Amino acid sequence: MEVTTGKFTVSGAAFARRLVSFHMKGFLLAVAVVLAVCGVLAGIHDLRWIIVALMVAMLLTPMLLALQYFNHGLRRVSALNTLPHRIVFYDGGLQVEVDRTFRDGSGDGKEEEEPGDCVTAVIEIPYSRIGGWSADVRYLYLRTSGPDDGFLMVPDYAFRCREDIKRVGEILREKVTPAPAEEKYDKYETS
Repeated sequence: MEVTTGKFTVSGAAFARRLVSFHMKGFLLAVAVVLAVCGVLAGIHDLRWIIVALMVAMLLTPMLLALQYFNHGLRRVSALNTLPHRIVFYDGGLQVEVDRTFRDGSGDGKEEEEPGDCVTAVIEIPYSRIGGWSADVRYLYLRTSGPDDGFLMVPDYAFRCREDIKRVGEILREKVTPAPAEEKYDKYETS
């Protein structure tokens, strides 16, 4: 049984939201607690704690968010989300086909129409390297483990029909253990 998605790209905003929810939720909660403590200390002890809170909010937080982005968002599998690609779900794993179109270098922003300018890279991910999966109303999320740990997002519109979504659900239920804490929407139910 094989299911091929259409060619798709995940928006930068959706990618950033998922990156924050996967890797930065605890960090942002810690920053909020530090800011609240500094606000309380400014109210009862000394107003200079507001300066400390501003330094945390304006200096430390953006640097740590950038560090998290470079550490998690630019990993090979995670970075595929924002490139035009299609995914083939088959019995042995996933095959991610990434299309890269090269520009002509003239600066006008138009792509050349010459054959050979579009290069397709194929990345194989066996089901043994998928650490879990979850789904919500719009996306199917696949977390990978191993040397290039990351995540893939597959939007609803990438599938050709509802039957493809059900077949992917069957494949994933058979081959991969879902992440039960994050599974919010049961659209991949096979019954």
